[in-house]
Amino acid sequence: MSAGERMSREGKGMRTPAREEVREFLREIRPEIEELCSRYETRRAALIPLLHRLRRRFGFLPPVVQREAAFVLGIAPGDVSRVVGFYSLFREKPCGRQVIMVCGTLSCALRGANKVIETFKEVLGVDLREPTPDGEFSIERVECLGWCDKAPVVQVNDSDYYDNVKPEDVAGLVERWRKEPHE
Repeated sequence: MSAGERMSREGKGMRTPAREEVREFLREIRPEIEELCSRYETRRAALIPLLHRLRRRFGFLPPVVQREAAFVLGIAPGDVSRVVGFYSLFREKPCGRQVIMVCGTLSCALRGANKVIETFKEVLGVDLREPTPDGEFSIERVECLGWCDKAPVVQVNDSDYYDNVKPEDVAGLVERWRKEPHE
């Protein structure tokens, strides 16, 4: 995320952008969109990379952003909505700047993931998929993070993984992440 995008996202307090704001951003990145589309046989194939770009800019993908993405690619808004609903990294509602993703599938669940999730909720004072009042964190239960032998596993944003996380580790991790935020 560029410094301008980071400031813009943080400065907005994760509010839903106005349609004109989304359109303006899409006009600004039009050459990037066209270059992206040229890599694929169809414009539809550029949807996921475009959604990632929009997510980095706005922090989440509310319906107004989805409709404008559909328009610029020439596809149906329902197609965009289905893709956003399918992938856990795409969110329709505001989330914290640091999204704590806890694997909830069988291996992690058997090794205490539910207790880890409950402890994160207690420490942060929020429910799943709800940002903290300062907008810093949100917690999500996600599907497999691919480290079943190191369960339970936590990932923060699109970067760092933490394995063998126990409820007693949670408060320390949150304190560490407040001091050293993930981008």
